[in-house]
Amino acid sequence: MMRKKPMLAYPVSDKPIDYTKPTFIQPKLDGVRCLIQYDDGKVTAMNTAAKQLINCTFDQVEGRHLEEVARNTQLVNVVDTILDQREVIQTDITVESPSRILQVNGTVLKKHDRIEGALLVLHDMTSLKKLERTRQDFVANVSHELKTPITLIKSSIETLLKRDIT
Repeated sequence: MMRKKPMLAYPVSDKPIDYTKPTFIQPKLDGVRCLIQYDDGKVTAMNTAAKQLINCTFDQVEGRHLEEVARNTQLVNVVDTILDQREVIQTDITVESPSRILQVNGTVLKKHDRIEGALLVLHDMTSLKKLERTRQDFVANVSHELKTPITLIKSSIETLLKRDIT
């Protein structure tokens, strides 16, 4: 009996990969929303989803400073932290107009033990954070609504017990 080869979700190209040019995944899944590559204070590559999430108005971002492209000091601070600490960072930042909460995952890019820059992966967490807030509000309301009748029942029982005692 012949076994079938497992099929890949995305076909693999037969073309050799040129590692000297930045190649980016355009977002197909929510797991990888957007990518930013950053080197020497300047953006070297950014996909379309990243531009949309950080409200970038430039068509051409490569070669521009991150402060100019993102106009978000939190994002710039995350990159500085990644490059200073040289470790993987995961944090949330806020982007204005429209207001969004982004989870930033970043790491340094190394080539032959030399730091080449930073790579950022952004996830839009706005819906998840709103859902989390709604859940917290629901739990608080249910807790309050349950406490009120229990308090009334408790006070009624205490009153009845006091009558029996006297």
